[in-house]
Amino acid sequence: MSGIELAGVVLAVVPFVLSSIEKSTDFKFQTSRYVEIYGPLGALMPLLCGSDAWLLAEKILKADDDKIILDFVAAQIAQANMVAVTGAIMAQVAITALTLDYLSTAHWVARAFFLSSLLAGCASVYYAMYQLRTFGRLITAKDVRNWLRGLPREIKDSRKNVPSAAAVLVLDTPRGLVDMAATSFVCGLSIYTVFVFINSLDTNAGQNGSRNIVIAYFASMWLCGTLYSRSLVLDIFVDSTPT
Repeated sequence: MSGIELAGVVLAVVPFVLSSIEKSTDFKFQTSRYVEIYGPLGALMPLLCGSDAWLLAEKILKADDDKIILDFVAAQIAQANMVAVTGAIMAQVAITALTLDYLSTAHWVARAFFLSSLLAGCASVYYAMYQLRTFGRLITAKDVRNWLRGLPREIKDSRKNVPSAAAVLVLDTPRGLVDMAATSFVCGLSIYTVFVFINSLDTNAGQNGSRNIVIAYFASMWLCGTLYSRSLVLDIFVDSTPT
């Protein structure tokens, strides 16, 4: 692999790396906290799910109002339906991407990312269905609390507001798979676009046309990323501004 090809692969993988870093903003703190709660296997929790799902489950366990808990179930069912639709769309987009011209001669990594996106999209639909089936069996607020705690396992009173790792993973896995599907698709499309230009595969567009497409593509990706992350940047700026 030449230096230019390696640069293209690295450039395409950057969004995946940034997504992984963003998912665990305080990795060290989360890891120590999970290890304290769940033991040595808790070190894997920051890699498997976001802290927001764990904090949400803890908040629900601390709620005294049954209506809040039942509203939580309704919100999770609505979210699971949305995730299932999104995952199906991502899978369909990935299937379409596998039929792109020159894909087999661009680079095998691009096809691998598209296949990863397809698999993650399909898996997100399945896990969303599993989540819907799980919440469909929780009839009362007590059922929801017991499920979040992982009962019938024995727990101490000091741990009654600590959610089980399995419940947290059920809450967060479908969304995480959709994120993986989207990230893999962007990486695959980035690699494909770069290597079509590098290898001059599109003879109809020509070298200049392929170059302009690469520039337009990464400019669009930068703009989309800027619009997506502007709230995060503003929060960091506000927090760092002295009052």
